[in-house]
Amino acid sequence: MSAVGLMMASILQDVYKSTTVVFSIVKKHSEELERWKSSLPLQMQLSSLAAHDQSRYQEKHRRSLILVHVMQIGAQILLQRRLLVAIAECRMNNRWTLDGSPEEGARIQDECVKAAHTCVELLEILGYTRNMFRRCWLCM
Repeated sequence: MSAVGLMMASILQDVYKSTTVVFSIVKKHSEELERWKSSLPLQMQLSSLAAHDQSRYQEKHRRSLILVHVMQIGAQILLQRRLLVAIAECRMNNRWTLDGSPEEGARIQDECVKAAHTCVELLEILGYTRNMFRRCWLCM
C-alpha cells in the first residue's frame, strides 16, 4: 500500500504541477503502475484474489489485498483524469492541441473506463456497493 501511495504522490507532483497536460508524463507513470502490478507475486495479483479462493488467505487478508488493488486503480484514474478532461475539451472545440495523437487519447480513455469497471467489480466483491453511505470515498 505504501508503494502505491508513493506512486500517487509522484503522480500528483508531475501531473498536477505541470502547466500543460503531457502524454509522456501519463505514459511514464502508467508504465510504473504496470511494473508494480506485474512485480507482485502470483498469489497477490488481482486475478488470484478475485477468484474467491478461500484456501490461500483469510478473508480479512484477501479483502485488504483487494483494497490495495482498488487504490492502485484509483492511482491510474487520478493519473488519467486531467488528460481525459483535456481530450474532451479538444473534442468539444474540434481542435486537437495535445502532444499525443487522438488515437492515443482514445486508448487512454478506454483504459480509464476499464479501470473504473474493474474498481466497481472489486467493490462489489467486498460488498461495498450494498448499504453504503452516499459519500463513500472509495466509490467516489
